[in-house]
Amino acid sequence: SDLTNVGGYQDFTVRGKSSGVTGVITVWFPPSYTTSAGAGRQYPVIEAFHGIQPAPYAFFSVMDIDQAVTDAVAAKKMREAIVVIPHWAPGGQDNECVDAPPGMRGGSKMETWLAHDLPDWVYSNLRAAPGRTSWSALGISAGGWCANMAAALHPSTFATAISFGGYWRPTFDPSYVPFTKGSESWQRYDLVSHVQHRAPSIAVWTLCARADKLA
Repeated sequence: SDLTNVGGYQDFTVRGKSSGVTGVITVWFPPSYTTSAGAGRQYPVIEAFHGIQPAPYAFFSVMDIDQAVTDAVAAKKMREAIVVIPHWAPGGQDNECVDAPPGMRGGSKMETWLAHDLPDWVYSNLRAAPGRTSWSALGISAGGWCANMAAALHPSTFATAISFGGYWRPTFDPSYVPFTKGSESWQRYDLVSHVQHRAPSIAVWTLCARADKLA
């Protein structure tokens, strides 16, 4: 995507104090962020969760999220926003953005990194507007699940979520199964049951097809 008129993006390494996870994030800055006029402004944040294939940079090369945000701002449909893309599946490992149980070989506390450590880093290092109403989770495919999960289980951080082809229960790849279906840990991530019993104060927009059995 041509970034000449729509800001720019940069990679950062975030070391999580709560999770113990060290991971990469890609941050897209809206055009005014680096100008003198915008120096005193605070910006809402979109935490965007990529799918497994294609991965993080597909938000620019395929979805053109930078241009989409810029066009929406020009049409006065939204405010300028910082877009933060966590690389949540290092090496292509589909961990479903969940916290693996302690001691699991190859496991990590990815949910904690995404929902606690990453927002803490953003607030400490970027001019992010404070408060849950300034944060939205957005995701596509497996990332849509991550966005739904992040907002449903962490409504103190996220007030809204947008899911493109996401789902509402984890779907683990056979190579990475941190806990079995029906276990206490798995039940925590059953968002349908969670919302039925402990409806969080969030707004969710989701896109799916009638034939999509996961959504």
